[in-house]
Amino acid sequence: MSINLELFKYIERHKYDKYLWGERDCMLFPSIWIDTYYGETTSKTIKHQYYNRRTALVFYKNYISTDTVLRGVNFVEQEDISSVEDGDIVQTGTLEWPLLWLMYNDAAYCMSEQGLIYVTYEALSPQVLKVWRR
Repeated sequence: MSINLELFKYIERHKYDKYLWGERDCMLFPSIWIDTYYGETTSKTIKHQYYNRRTALVFYKNYISTDTVLRGVNFVEQEDISSVEDGDIVQTGTLEWPLLWLMYNDAAYCMSEQGLIYVTYEALSPQVLKVWRR
């Protein structure tokens, strides 16, 4: 199946999900997509490792980094972050407290405490730290 159709189905399936630390959050939303589409096990190293903001900060500071996780499943950091493709993972926030967005149809999707949100890449681009692609 095409990545576009699979992304559409994934986003539709999760569009009403409620945010839950360590289960449905900004790190796990793209991680579960990677597992679903590429047959990886990325989310298993993250899921249920924290349960609130404080424990998430400790986990991400001491045990895992987005760079390590994404490189481990063959994503490559893009030098040119001016454009994106469907399935790209976009990193905003700070290096210590990253937010990950999943790209689909020129929109960036993120599981936030308000639920699944999306913005255009154009609106998000001033905040972009990294773009990852497989």
